[in-house]
Amino acid sequence: MIRKEIIMKKILCFTVILCMLSGCIAVNAMDYSHNDMAEFLAGLDILHGDASKGGDYDFYSYLTRAQFAKIAVAASKYKNSVPIGTNTSPYSDVPRTHWAAGYIKVASTNKLVTGYPDSTFRPEATVLLEEAVTIALKLLGYENADFGGEWPYGQLGIANNLGLLDNVSATVGTPLNRLDAIILMYNTLNEDTKTGGSYLASLGYQLSEDVVLVSSSLEDPSIDSDKVVTSAGTYKVSKDFDYSRIGEKGDILLKNGKEIVKFFADGRNKEAYVVMGVLAGDIIVSDKGTSKVLDLTDDTEAYYNNAKMTASTLTSRLKMGDSVSVIKDENGNIKHVVAQNQVMEGPVRVNSLGILDTLLSNGREATLIKGGRIVDTSSLALNDIIYYSKAMNTVWAYSDKRVGIYEDAIPNQEAPSQITVSGVTYEIESAEAFSKLSSTGSYKLGQSITLLFGKDGKIADVISSSDGSSEEIYGLAINSGTKEFTLNGEKYSSYYLTVATPDGNQMDYETALLYDMKGKIVKLSFKNGGAVATVVTPGGISGTYSYSSGTLGASKVAANVQIIDAKETMVSEVGAFVKIYPSRIDGVEFSEKDILYYSKNNLGEIDKLILNDVTGENYQYGMIVDAAERGGTTYLVNGATKSTGTFFTAKPKTFGRFDIVNNQLSGFLAISNVDKVSELTLGYLKDGNGKKYTLSDSVQVYRVDYNFNYNLSTLTDAVENFSEYSVTAYYDKADNKGGRVRILVLR
Repeated sequence: MIRKEIIMKKILCFTVILCMLSGCIAVNAMDYSHNDMAEFLAGLDILHGDASKGGDYDFYSYLTRAQFAKIAVAASKYKNSVPIGTNTSPYSDVPRTHWAAGYIKVASTNKLVTGYPDSTFRPEATVLLEEAVTIALKLLGYENADFGGEWPYGQLGIANNLGLLDNVSATVGTPLNRLDAIILMYNTLNEDTKTGGSYLASLGYQLSEDVVLVSSSLEDPSIDSDKVVTSAGTYKVSKDFDYSRIGEKGDILLKNGKEIVKFFADGRNKEAYVVMGVLAGDIIVSDKGTSKVLDLTDDTEAYYNNAKMTASTLTSRLKMGDSVSVIKDENGNIKHVVAQNQVMEGPVRVNSLGILDTLLSNGREATLIKGGRIVDTSSLALNDIIYYSKAMNTVWAYSDKRVGIYEDAIPNQEAPSQITVSGVTYEIESAEAFSKLSSTGSYKLGQSITLLFGKDGKIADVISSSDGSSEEIYGLAINSGTKEFTLNGEKYSSYYLTVATPDGNQMDYETALLYDMKGKIVKLSFKNGGAVATVVTPGGISGTYSYSSGTLGASKVAANVQIIDAKETMVSEVGAFVKIYPSRIDGVEFSEKDILYYSKNNLGEIDKLILNDVTGENYQYGMIVDAAERGGTTYLVNGATKSTGTFFTAKPKTFGRFDIVNNQLSGFLAISNVDKVSELTLGYLKDGNGKKYTLSDSVQVYRVDYNFNYNLSTLTDAVENFSEYSVTAYYDKADNKGGRVRILVLR
């Protein structure tokens, strides 16, 4: 009876152990992948992958007793006491020439392993789970007396209580494969010793969790080449450290609190960008040649130049060319961001198309950004201004130029910080430009010069015709007359011509003649310090513009194309224009009369366009409130009611286009309407037939109350409460002719 009870207890104990080993366990809190655990042991020089198999850990091959003895010693405080060779055989079947003789001797001497009663060790036999568990417990300081007399259930019970068997698949009496050995040793290293205290720490190691790798000498030359800065401190790294991990977050395994032996990334992909600029608190970055906005929140962990700071502080410090790495959570929100100030070479003027080979060590392989897009080196033109970031291996190119008369230097020509050219004042960016524009430089007041602008819109360099500039300007004549000029501090009167160029700027040019060319395309050349104007025959190109493919009809369009839309004016009127971005004219079908002027760059791409009143953006839009032949006209624009003594033939409540000059209504044209709006979004609407109309960026929304008053509302209100309203839309032209929906009326 007693014997049966003992047997039943053993069976029950064995059953409990089997249950504990068959999945009824908690997942290790650190929750590393199998490969991470193997790398963890490799970092401690306990176990390594098979070099002949590319470092493969061969998870499912079985370990011998000799191999596990070596692992145990490597994971102990005795690892540095293994002799290179030994003169004695620790066991009868382990000769001194055996590859593991030293490890087995150290393990046996320190009571980590034991042999068999016949004085053998059986080094080539597979190690069983219970044997490996016993060795692991002895590493933690447990002794045979702690296990009791029921082999191996005492050992397995303690091991299970400690969590050493978490995720181990082997069972009692079965061989241990390499994966189970890795998990067992990983759990052991992260357990406390019998007497208390971290076993890992007793070996001189420490695991720090949730650490950000902030920078290295590659990002900041002031950092020693064998160190990295982290959110937890600055540490040494080995020669094989993976510097591509900079910017990531994870756990670091430290040796003696000074050296990172392993980094375990949290598994989230790092995204790397180059800062293009900061606009209204938004960080604009380049992503494979296109721009995108990084959405940071108050919860985003941020670092800049090794210092931790709030996301808003980081945003205020970022500059163009800085590098940014972000890590996102599973919802796509940015959890942390690491940014580094990048030293940029430049500005440098492109004086030969082989300059990249001279400036860069690998010039043709660097990323070239021009006009906000990645381009190839064939897009680089003479007299472009370029900047280069070595760390980002990126070149930025700019081609913005102005031609005019050098009229003044501020505060003086001995030390100019600004200059005035044809009535417009500009800041000087570079020493090169300063040298050329100072009193000892090559350019004098009254001389015709070409300004080359850099990334911040400041003067990066100056050239003249001898430097390769044609000194010709093409643009829209805006105005002409007589005005006062200043040269060398002396004031005088002369004729002038105001010209708007496709980059959206306008300048006054001194002329010897009074030109009457308002509203016409002109070419300016320079002679004896003055401009000579001739009228240019307009147009000559047609077709549909595609923003995505960068084409206008059969012609390619440059990524940085400059566009203005000229208002059709009377001879007596001052010309007007508006700058247009390429996306605004996507899908527009142009006839030859729609294009007043175009030019092409050295690649044959259209790089400048002057349109002929195509987009309607030169006008305001609203409603005629009342019109009487004797009382004039009352009208509504942007929610404000205005009046003029001029009578316009239009019925009350007529919506249309207003031509307002000097705050006076000078023209009115009724526009079309969509009575039945079936769908409304923040970007477009559809009529009852499914036809799509694009909304203007400045669309006006009016809500009509019970007294028939038109009250200014919002597009958001119209969209969110669309089902509650009857919506009428007013548009000036079809989308493919450049038009937009200008007004929405909610009833």
